[in-house]
Amino acid sequence: MGGGKVTPIRVRGFDKRFRKGEDHPNWGGGVTINTNGYRLIKVLDHPNAQGGKWVPEHRLVMEKYLKRFLTKNEDVHHINGNRLDNRLKNLEILDRQSHMRIEYGWEKRSNRWFKPCRECKRQLPLENYRMRTHNGFEEYKTRCKNCEMP
Repeated sequence: MGGGKVTPIRVRGFDKRFRKGEDHPNWGGGVTINTNGYRLIKVLDHPNAQGGKWVPEHRLVMEKYLKRFLTKNEDVHHINGNRLDNRLKNLEILDRQSHMRIEYGWEKRSNRWFKPCRECKRQLPLENYRMRTHNGFEEYKTRCKNCEMP
C-alpha cells in the first residue's frame, strides 16, 4: 500500500446543489409558469401563497388594484381566456360559482343565466333544464328539456 496523497473526488454540479435563489445558476427571477398555464410569482409571507411562496400573478394584479388581499371565494377571471394576459382590463373578480359557470360556457344576460345544451347547442335559460342530484349536490342536467324528450 502506498502512502500517497489523497485526491478529493469532484462531483459534477456538486457546488450548485447548495446555492439557492439568485445564487443558483437556474434562477428564473422568481417567476415560473405552472402546469395549468398561469404565471406564478415568488412572494414570501403572502397569506394565500401556494406551497408557502408562489402566488398567481393575476391575483397579485387584482390585489394591488383593490389594495387588499382576495378572499378564498373570490376568483379572478381572464376575460379573453389567455392565462398569461394579466392586464387589469382583462381581469374581473367573480365568486366561485359564477366563475365556474362562465368557464363551462354559461352566459349571464339581464341578471339571468343561460346554459348551452350539449345536444342542440342553443343557449337557453335555466328554466329549460331539469335538476338532478349528484353526489349530494343539485345540478342542472346537460341537455335541455326538449332534447331529453324521446
